[in-house]
Amino acid sequence: MVYQAFIQPFLQILIILPLLLIFIKDRTRNNYFRVLSIAFCYYIYCICLFMPHLVDSFHIINGNWNWNGKIYGILSGIAIYFIFRQQFNDNNFFTLKQNKEGLKAALKVAFAIISILVSLAY
Repeated sequence: MVYQAFIQPFLQILIILPLLLIFIKDRTRNNYFRVLSIAFCYYIYCICLFMPHLVDSFHIINGNWNWNGKIYGILSGIAIYFIFRQQFNDNNFFTLKQNKEGLKAALKVAFAIISILVSLAY
């Protein structure tokens, strides 16, 4: 279990990190730091995902699936977003105020998909 929590994500990062660094568009110090921070965030996420298997006190929900790890992973993702959001400000597309035209188009597509699924179900 320790292998899955600590070593496996590290090996995955070691495999993908050179590719990310090779194909980086603008070779600036900020972009290198962004790539490294994404790798760090992924590593933290993986640790949070396996934390209930490593420490019994983190196991709060009984069940067959790893709901505890999923909850800790989501919470770590939210925390990491707020910690690093200034760094990725150029690509920050999270907003609570929606464009009215975009909302109408999204509702039309959602209604069409739901209509197709309902018609296929009956």
